[in-house]
Amino acid sequence: MSQRQMTQYKIGSKFLIILALLLVGQFADRIVELLFGEQQWSGSDWPVLFDLMYVLFIVAPVVFVFLKQIQRHLKELEKKEAFMENIFENMYEGVSVVDGQGNLTKKNNIINDYIDLDYNHYIPFEEWTSYVTYLDPQSEVSIEPKQLPLMRALRGEKVQDQQLYVMSKNGVKKYLSVNAKCLLDDKGHTVGAVSVARDITKRKQMEQALAETNRKYEMIAKNMSDLIVIIDKVGRLTYVSPSHETVLGYPQEMFTKEEALSFVHPDDQKIMQHLYDDILLTGETKEAEYRVKHRERGWIWIEVLGSPIEQQTSNSALVPDEILLVSREITERKQLEDQLKQMAYYDELTDLPNRKLLDMHLKKAMARASRKGEVLAVMFIDLDGFKEVNDQLGHESGDELLKVVATRFVSCLREEDFVSRYGGDEFVVILENIGEEGAKDVAERIIEQLSRPIAIKGEEVLVSPSIGVSHYPHDNEVLDVLLDQADHAMYYAKSKGKNTYQLYHEDLPEVKSITNNPISKLINQFKS
Repeated sequence: MSQRQMTQYKIGSKFLIILALLLVGQFADRIVELLFGEQQWSGSDWPVLFDLMYVLFIVAPVVFVFLKQIQRHLKELEKKEAFMENIFENMYEGVSVVDGQGNLTKKNNIINDYIDLDYNHYIPFEEWTSYVTYLDPQSEVSIEPKQLPLMRALRGEKVQDQQLYVMSKNGVKKYLSVNAKCLLDDKGHTVGAVSVARDITKRKQMEQALAETNRKYEMIAKNMSDLIVIIDKVGRLTYVSPSHETVLGYPQEMFTKEEALSFVHPDDQKIMQHLYDDILLTGETKEAEYRVKHRERGWIWIEVLGSPIEQQTSNSALVPDEILLVSREITERKQLEDQLKQMAYYDELTDLPNRKLLDMHLKKAMARASRKGEVLAVMFIDLDGFKEVNDQLGHESGDELLKVVATRFVSCLREEDFVSRYGGDEFVVILENIGEEGAKDVAERIIEQLSRPIAIKGEEVLVSPSIGVSHYPHDNEVLDVLLDQADHAMYYAKSKGKNTYQLYHEDLPEVKSITNNPISKLINQFKS
């Protein structure tokens, strides 16, 4: 029940008491005269007596009962009012009420704590709006009184979570979050407004501290060379460090619009997809190397360390929910590795694989042939006439000749075939998945290409190949033996007149070969 209804109850009860007293008083003088005076009862006095009895026995009890009900209701209302007042004063939020002119008519103790007011009486609008300074928490600019939540609510505005920075004259500083609503009478007219304010000072301080920490981390992330990325389960980039713009040359926001793999080299996308799947499946940290496209430099090499970001499920288990990738560019390192690999496994003069890489490749090729049930051919090739060119035109001309020969080898072989400089003017070719007839065709193409004149320092020189061929597994299944068999066949071809080829077989006559001399082998190893 409202304060207005309670007041009406009290006024009504007082009116009934006065009315009852007036009725009794109307008959009092007449009753006294009849009972104690000399005047005798007459017929006209009976109606008066009946009226008095009506008042005493009918009206008075009704009034009494009604007054008792009013008294009980008033006590209940007072209890409810005391209960509500107790709630009002013990709320964790500060509550304020203003009338239609913005004068503060009621507030609880929390408001006193917020703005350091220690009195609860009626406070005019000009006074309570000037006692404290109200600031916008973002700009810290003073807020005009008419823009305060209660005054906005009086104008019918919906006020929700308006944040204020309140600073009282006594130096108390608070951040408040305020909701406000207008109060309407029975006819829908605005008669006031009520606001509920919550102290968010600690939250704002934590937000400010977090913002400052994030600002520092953002500055670190922007100026470091490492790339930091967070990827969700479906491959979307949910966080991209600002360093991407510095390292890769693309705007940071561009990465969040695309899928993670869209920036990865097509040949490396399977590697990265496997990395993602493996991390989500095992929950373990994994490493990988892949290529990503730089805006200006093209494809560059990246080394990545991927770790799971775990999330607690309803049964308290930790499962990988996202992936944290920390990457850095390793292009220079990869180039250095390639250079070292080139030096370790490739001939410096011709850029063809050397004997070390030949042994590694031949082992793998033999394993593939064994697994697939295929035939593999090994060609041992020696250049006839090279010594004469080298002696007559000099070593530089000999080196130029070897470079041209290496180029011609590549031109007459399949992409999957392998050619190596074995040492000096000797070469080895490995042909996978090829029989005797196929090996003969390749040998004839090599002879044709290498027998063509070669221009060296303005002069045309002629060389020709002698080729020996052995087959795995028909001739042998041991790497060194296969090479010796091809070498044997090559010297037999050379003994037949050069510029030809010979397939190895068990009945091939022995030919004296300087390559079987231990000193010659040592020299070849030194050359390679």
